[in-house]
Amino acid sequence: MVFVDGSLNVVVIGDWNRIYSKPEWIAKEIFDANEMNIKVDGWGNNFKLYFEKDNVVIIPKQERVTFRALNLKDNTLEYFIGCINNYLNKAQTPKLTAYGLNIDLHDDDSNVFADEIDQMRDINPLIEAGYEILDTRIEREIKKDDTGKIQMIVDLNKDGTLKLHINEEYQEKEWKPIDLDFIKKYFRHCREIAACLGYTVKEDFDEK
Repeated sequence: MVFVDGSLNVVVIGDWNRIYSKPEWIAKEIFDANEMNIKVDGWGNNFKLYFEKDNVVIIPKQERVTFRALNLKDNTLEYFIGCINNYLNKAQTPKLTAYGLNIDLHDDDSNVFADEIDQMRDINPLIEAGYEILDTRIEREIKKDDTGKIQMIVDLNKDGTLKLHINEEYQEKEWKPIDLDFIKKYFRHCREIAACLGYTVKEDFDEK
């Protein structure tokens, strides 16, 4: 099983002035750059702006800001963390309610976990009734002492692959700057959860 590049997000829920979504403000105040890549997704009043610099993407909206790392190398993660802390120190909001981390993991072979799914009581009756099971999704909410509330979603796809989505949420009314250790603790939680499903997470990025 591997972490999927471009799927690590930190999402912060609050209420921001629109000035903090302006391209010139993001470039100067957050990326400290004269240039950055801009992508527009959607049209009319229903669109998103994506600002990208050095493998870090910021997607600002009034009610939430999403930060995305396009790879998991230490230098990208350090810049990613710096952008998050920089944004939330400068673009303060009186209504911060929560923040969360989420990431996807992928494995080409779903059979390890599929053996457990096959024990579900509805499998044989559905097949005997003539139904074809196209995809299976299992969702749980879990928590332990050193984590936020974790939502884990397991998707077993018809093509035999498995996707694990892990979202860890913290209910906070005040931003506490994060660091690389915080992100890597989250990765450890992801590995623990994957191991509980019978998978070992491979790494192709720096791990300290």
